[in-house]
Amino acid sequence: MPKIYNYDVMFDDTSIDVSREVSLVWSIANSLCGAYTSDKYKEVIIPMVIIRRFECALTKTKQDVVAKYKSNPNLPAAMLEKVSGYPFYNTSEFTLSRLLNDSDNIASNFESYIEGFSANVQSILANLDFKKQIEKMDKNNRLYGVIKKFSEIDLDPNTVDGMRMGYIFEDIIRRFSEQITARLRLS
Repeated sequence: MPKIYNYDVMFDDTSIDVSREVSLVWSIANSLCGAYTSDKYKEVIIPMVIIRRFECALTKTKQDVVAKYKSNPNLPAAMLEKVSGYPFYNTSEFTLSRLLNDSDNIASNFESYIEGFSANVQSILANLDFKKQIEKMDKNNRLYGVIKKFSEIDLDPNTVDGMRMGYIFEDIIRRFSEQITARLRLS
């Protein structure tokens, strides 16, 4: 007789409230008004959420990765990943908050910061054509403010677990989609 397996499926019926985090991100999107049309906010906000999440994840090992990289810039990526504790890393001495210390060079320093990420993260940002957005924000005096506000959002995996982060990201994308749909209805 075949063995019968009984699986108890557990569903967590408690909702996850991400309204605070999404409201913070949405307020940053609204600060792009004038330089961007609302349907283009996502070209800045989505990459910045990704950058901030990666930065928060790497905070504890950042200095160790930078030191290891400085000791030998030709180390294989796997070694730096081991030090970071993630399948990505950043070798730049900059962080979003440190970028604010040199407002005159914030665009070039921000590009340098992004170039410090591992190739897989750089590839994500390149696919989003984010370099173009850095130039546009800088030209329209929005870059400093956007970086400052994102540097203050806590997206650390120890406080915002993967499930919660997924809901945050999903809600942000949903809002952008709703905005585009509403705009299409009006035209």
